[in-house]
Amino acid sequence: MSESTPSTLISLQTAFPSLWFVDHARTPRMQAVCSPGADVHEVRVSIRSAAFPSKPWEVIITSLRAEQTTVQFPVTIIPEKLGHYRLRLEVDATVPGILTQHWDAEVEMLVRNMPRSSQDLQGMLQGVSMTVGEKALFGQLVSDANVHIGPRIEVNTGGFDAALEAVLSRVDAETLGEMRMIRPIKVTDICHSWKSISGLELAAIPAGRFRMGASEDDKEADRMMETVREVTLKSCHWMGSKPVTQSQFRQVMGRVPQPAFDSHAGDDLPVTQVSWDEAREFCERLTQIERASKALPAGFAYRLPTEAEWEHACRAGSVSARYGPLEEIATVAETVNRFQAPGRLAANAWGLHDMLGLVFEWCQDVYAQYRPTMTVDPVNNFADTGALNQPMRRVLRGGSYQDASRFARASARVGEVSGKRSGRVGFRVVLGRALASS
Repeated sequence: MSESTPSTLISLQTAFPSLWFVDHARTPRMQAVCSPGADVHEVRVSIRSAAFPSKPWEVIITSLRAEQTTVQFPVTIIPEKLGHYRLRLEVDATVPGILTQHWDAEVEMLVRNMPRSSQDLQGMLQGVSMTVGEKALFGQLVSDANVHIGPRIEVNTGGFDAALEAVLSRVDAETLGEMRMIRPIKVTDICHSWKSISGLELAAIPAGRFRMGASEDDKEADRMMETVREVTLKSCHWMGSKPVTQSQFRQVMGRVPQPAFDSHAGDDLPVTQVSWDEAREFCERLTQIERASKALPAGFAYRLPTEAEWEHACRAGSVSARYGPLEEIATVAETVNRFQAPGRLAANAWGLHDMLGLVFEWCQDVYAQYRPTMTVDPVNNFADTGALNQPMRRVLRGGSYQDASRFARASARVGEVSGKRSGRVGFRVVLGRALASS
């Protein structure tokens, strides 16, 4: 699997034989293994090949839960043609209401006529890649048939055919301990829009690769802190279409921080005066609430966006410093210069409002120079070496209604201590797979 391939909800393991025989049914076993923490409602596995064009095979597993982890099932295939072929596997895994994942894989197969003697079989085995179990069982059959000792092996076609059938059955039944992982060729996540039971509307953000950092035409960029790098996000996720409002914050936390000004108070206005720690606590509580109510699928959690997720979502495919004309998309000092409800200005291509201007937004990362080696799902948890004796700062993105437009750029970033409270600072949430560390 390439580094840009999304993580799979399930993996497949198989003991598929390498050598098949035309018009002869074989039933090797396969197993689906659930990824840690992810409940999957339905898994559909289909197998097709030019070797058996009239008899494609399909199975549907109605439920595969994280605590169950593994489901085994037999696969019956009857090759119809001689030759070298590829089995094409297509897998669709569904997390109800939130995500459908599709991936493809291929497995090689060699189809021969059924051997009629140990000499036929011995010739077929030359150059065939087999598991240890297959080699041992087929090799024993050839050896026994050639040596001709004991009453168990008779030198006649019927005796050999029966022995071969027995070996084939044992190969398909006894090689489960030699299960091999099937490697996906391509994995595609299809995310659906999501609305939390607390009223937060989240837009689906596709996985992908993008140029993170200062745009080529950006004359206001800090080239040291906005270094360009190619970043890959392996999984789709969901981001709040607007910053969290005071009403939404109160519903989860039971209170709202005292606004900096009386004019900043209002249920539909962005919550401000929120520290990084409080924003993170909001995400954790929201996750707990929705898991307790069974509204949130296992393996997914609300959290703050990483810097890479934030910039990828802000750009929405754009390579410019902003995703639209400043006056149409951003509440900053040079435009509206007024604290107002989110969603009044134009959204970007992925349905996100106020990514630039209105309020700075907390991100998960520690503020530091980008590390060139962190390019796949990057999240920085370490300060620069020169800042080790200073308070750790967290990243803020997007600019605010009181700040100059140079902060309202897709790549612009500033840092503040995690306990910082300000009437210009709020946050928005991401729903995705939980981060390994924070």
